Amino acid sequence: MEKAGFEFREHTADVQVRSWGSSLEEAFSQTAYSLMATITPDLKKVIPKIEKKITIKAEDK
Repeated sequence: MEKAGFEFREHTADVQVRSWGSSLEEAFSQTAYSLMATITPDLKKVIPKIEKKITIKAEDK
């Protein structure tokens, strides 16, 4: 299996993806890429203009 990536899966809903990575952060990043791929099929044509850092904190139960 690749180190990180995503794949679209057959499903009766609009979209279903499977994302993976060597860390949880990388898996979430791949999930974001998959969302963009549903909007813009050719991600190489997307040029980032704004970058924002998001930090999430929660208790681990």
